[in-house]
Amino acid sequence: MFQRLLGGGRSAKPVASTSPQVASADTLIFVDIDGVLNVGVKDGFSSPICLSASNLRRCQAMAESIDTLNPEERGVVDRLLSVSSRRLDAIGEEAEATYARLCCAGEVGLDVIRLFVQRLAQLIRAAGPQRQVILSSTWRQPQHMKKAQKLEQVIATELGEPFVFDARTPLAEDRTAAGRLKGIHSFIREHCASSTSQTLRVLVLEDFHITAMGTWHVDGKCISSEADAEEYLMSNLPSHMTVTSKLLHTYDEWRAGATLQVQVGSGLTVKHFVRGMDFLNPSDDFDEPAGGGWKRGVTEPAGGGRFGFAGGAVKFKEKETEEDELEDDDFASASVPWARGVTEGR
Repeated sequence: MFQRLLGGGRSAKPVASTSPQVASADTLIFVDIDGVLNVGVKDGFSSPICLSASNLRRCQAMAESIDTLNPEERGVVDRLLSVSSRRLDAIGEEAEATYARLCCAGEVGLDVIRLFVQRLAQLIRAAGPQRQVILSSTWRQPQHMKKAQKLEQVIATELGEPFVFDARTPLAEDRTAAGRLKGIHSFIREHCASSTSQTLRVLVLEDFHITAMGTWHVDGKCISSEADAEEYLMSNLPSHMTVTSKLLHTYDEWRAGATLQVQVGSGLTVKHFVRGMDFLNPSDDFDEPAGGGWKRGVTEPAGGGRFGFAGGAVKFKEKETEEDELEDDDFASASVPWARGVTEGR
């Protein structure tokens, strides 16, 4: 039984969304969780599978008897193994970094990766005091409130100050890439209508339900790039506002072998993190060194470099506690293993 990401087939009754609270905010940061603060692996029409330490152990155990698995099970195992061994040095992580190494440094009792949370905290800090941090993830749904509150505590620890999400995007959105983008745009429009600021920056951290650019449309227009999505977010806003936007599309895909397509919500890797920092602080020089890699990764010491993390070096989890196992069982019970049905992306 694999642990899956939130939202697989369960829908909440629509309730009123949290409205923008700070009219003078000059920066909005929209935060997805699954695929941004963790790594999710797309699994057909089922809920994405969380690339967690417990799931990797299950996968490795199943791989020992892979010849006995049915094609559906074998496809899941092959995908997870491919993702776990994917090298990340080409996108700026340290030389030996893989998705498996990142994911084994997860937060105890919560399906997020501490390093990604540290990077989010840095982005929040860089945005300055006139900011709003808006939860656009499935985690904003009422049934996931406890997990969202735990996450707020983790973010507060990394920030070194109290933290709660300032608002949430509307709950009644289509669970598609287009629905997510429209929900964010709706929030921006509502904010601008009541804003006392003349300028606004919008930073969006999103994997769009692990969806590739160029495969979906909004209002008849194909969203073929991050730039297309950014243009849409800045459309139909009040003329008195000067708005700039940046999308960090945390998505990756590749083929494993001749036929197996692998799609992942890749998380807030250093490539995306640096682009976000450059958007928020464009005058602060931080150039990619020759050779393609930033010296950032899963063992970044506290206070190291421009982006020193308050949390110190990331420790890899060697053994799950009983509490972790209970979390896994509760999470997995939300969806039948290998079942196909209505999912977050349908």
